[in-house]
Amino acid sequence: MHDTVQAFRYLNLVAFTALGAIAVLYWDHHRERAALWAAASFGSLGLVELLSFLPNHPHDLAERTIGRAVLVLLVLFPYLLFRFTTAFRVADRRLTNGLFLLTAAMIAWTLALPRLPQLGEPRPDWFVAYLVAGGLYWSLLSISSAVRLWRAGTVQPSVARRRTRLLGFATAVLTLALLLFVIANDLDSALSLAAQGLGTISALAFLIGFEPPRVLRLWWRTGEQIRLQEAIASLLEFAESEEEMAARVLEPAAQIVGARGLAIRNAAGQLVASWDISEEEWPEPWPEAEVVDLDVPGGSLLVWTSPYAPFFGDEELSLLRTLGDLTGLALDRVRLYQAEHEARLALERANEIKTNFIALAAHELRTPMTTIHGFVTTLYHLADRLDEAQRTSVRDSLLEQTERMAKLIEQLLDLSRLDADVIAIAPEPVRVRERV
Repeated sequence: MHDTVQAFRYLNLVAFTALGAIAVLYWDHHRERAALWAAASFGSLGLVELLSFLPNHPHDLAERTIGRAVLVLLVLFPYLLFRFTTAFRVADRRLTNGLFLLTAAMIAWTLALPRLPQLGEPRPDWFVAYLVAGGLYWSLLSISSAVRLWRAGTVQPSVARRRTRLLGFATAVLTLALLLFVIANDLDSALSLAAQGLGTISALAFLIGFEPPRVLRLWWRTGEQIRLQEAIASLLEFAESEEEMAARVLEPAAQIVGARGLAIRNAAGQLVASWDISEEEWPEPWPEAEVVDLDVPGGSLLVWTSPYAPFFGDEELSLLRTLGDLTGLALDRVRLYQAEHEARLALERANEIKTNFIALAAHELRTPMTTIHGFVTTLYHLADRLDEAQRTSVRDSLLEQTERMAKLIEQLLDLSRLDADVIAIAPEPVRVRERV
């Protein structure tokens, strides 16, 4: 049994140290508040495992200091984990302050202990009282954090839900492992073996929950991935309006990150389409929600999601950004189609107007031309038979009709000049009644 316990101890050392290193590296890359608390909490667990392998003799000052440091880090862990959960959903201020004071009191009590009994030694009453208080303190904070993480997964998409619930499960298992280890007081007992085994389960659950392998994420995300592919395929189909095109992808896009609402804006900031948001609620439907604004071609994609999504769903946000880019390109295609359609209608209207204008101009010119032709023919064939009064009437009519034709031709030339933007237009006020 001793060898088995030692094997679990080494396995836990590797797992918790790796967990702490991953959390610290994650914070170094992201520098977010949640990442900072994660690095502090999981980093403290890694330090506990590392320090627990160092000697701890009561007559050596340095080794006694290491023993106190291990206990202080164990006291700090549940508080740090609780603060990690409050980085997403703020807890009651009085509760947070109370837990801070309780943690400070437990640390002070830890530092004030006269000595730390070795494993296997009889435990004095004052140390038993400390262990009972520490167990209650650890259980209170850890179970509170586990419940908050478990409940947070209720409204999350597949990957984020499983990650938060794995962290909650790992916290509960680690609490049970610590309680068993405290009760055992012997590395070679069955309780110690159970505690080490539960510690290994907790470490693996923490590792998978905090940084799950890519293959596992893909498996968890299968349902959303299928809907995402269907949404991308729908973007290739024809749509007559931006609203129709956007409506095809809004719901699948929201499901990827578990969004409460989603909206697409054009380059002018105007709302093109939205999902689960009424016009009365726009532009701030949920002031308490986390708003993610993604730039897409020709506009932006607004996502109202839970505070857990950016931390636990970073890959999902990347997929959403890709879908947003494709949606932006599809909307650009719709806008080009609409512009082409409007231009074609304008050309058809212009062609119709041109046809009508040619017919009208031909009709207006034909009237004076017919009259002129008739009088010229009369003069040519019957000029010697007309008296002076008739010849005068014909000449006056010819003059009147040629002046009319010249005026029509001048008007046509004016229209051509206006169409070519040759004539400068200077609007002036006109008394319409007088003109009429």
